[in-house]
Amino acid sequence: MFTGVLLIVVATSSLLVGAGHVIQLSVEEEQPIRTLVGSVRENPDVADLTSSAESLRFNFRFSSGHYELFSIDNETGDIHTSRRVDREQLCPSNRRRSSSSDCSLELDVTVLPLKFYRVLKVSVNVVDVNDNSPSFPQPRISLEMRESSSVGTRLAVPIADDPDVGQFAVQHYELTQSSDVFRLTVSDTFDLWLTLARGLDRERESSYSVTITAYDAGTPSKSGSVHIQVLNTLQTSSSVCVL
Repeated sequence: MFTGVLLIVVATSSLLVGAGHVIQLSVEEEQPIRTLVGSVRENPDVADLTSSAESLRFNFRFSSGHYELFSIDNETGDIHTSRRVDREQLCPSNRRRSSSSDCSLELDVTVLPLKFYRVLKVSVNVVDVNDNSPSFPQPRISLEMRESSSVGTRLAVPIADDPDVGQFAVQHYELTQSSDVFRLTVSDTFDLWLTLARGLDRERESSYSVTITAYDAGTPSKSGSVHIQVLNTLQTSSSVCVL
């Protein structure tokens, strides 16, 4: 008797989850509420039920977490956005020229009536848009360099941050205001330095103004700048301060 009940439970449980099919949907972030994401009727595990005389009903299996970002039509199985979808909040990047564009939210959808009951697996990829500009930690900073510094001496500069990913993250830097005193050095890992290109003469110039601009590769490109004042000093150490 006990064995028979166990077999029935196992057989029934095999119907709860679709046979390995995952509905792949996508939606751009920051779209208006009620934007159509897609329909669960595209799943092969639903197609074989559509010829039934009984109407199917669809619901989310859960109601909290990222389920709150979406709504599902009980009759059509259409999924829409129900709140603002912010990719940067859902899937923060590593803030350093991130190239990963994957931001997938997994949803479970139940199918009723009970004799057709199953759980459909849905994966919603939130597509990045260029909704952020590169920005430096501070818009203005001051650096110091000794007058006796040799050509090639470098001053580290804080990098720009852009929460977007791929081509919408920071792609390159330029000196957009400079003199022949410094050149910009950018490493493969996107570390930044101002490199001394010629000797300093404190009696002639006590400070230098430089502007570095970071760009992404969006269309149009977005950018952000930092304005740097380099003080020509007699001190034996370098320092950074915010203006």
